[in-house]
Amino acid sequence: RAPRTTAMRGLGPVVAPPGPRAPGAPGAGRASVALASTGSDSEAEGETKSKVPFVFDLRTRGGVVFWGLAITVLPFPVYTIAEKLGYGGDLLGPIISISYILLLSGGWVASYVYRVANKGMTYAQQLRDYEDQVLQKRLEGLRDDEIEALLDEIDYERE
Repeated sequence: RAPRTTAMRGLGPVVAPPGPRAPGAPGAGRASVALASTGSDSEAEGETKSKVPFVFDLRTRGGVVFWGLAITVLPFPVYTIAEKLGYGGDLLGPIISISYILLLSGGWVASYVYRVANKGMTYAQQLRDYEDQVLQKRLEGLRDDEIEALLDEIDYERE
């Protein structure tokens, strides 16, 4: 009989052993389960490898320093350009400052809402990783017949 595969949440395809092992055979009584990566590890590695130079990548120290300085310095050239275009007066500084603060605050709130909506918050990600590790450990501790029963149950639920 050919091995069956089925996907479990976060673990990728689970390959059930083709049949019972002979007593005394290596691994007898233990589940021989091959777990294929769902790409979460490779995606996590891929996230650190960006096509953007490290100076512009916010996930690097260089990117944080660059964008921090850029955000800090940006209002000064805006003020100078506005003055040269003839928008002067006593209100130019406060208008630029208030606009800049509102823009930054709005951007921060929008990024926060986006992360909450996509469950990209640190706690949610840690919880998913922990649940996947717990499932992995439980699966490794199952015997062949228990894995077979789980696979049958999953197949039954799909039908």
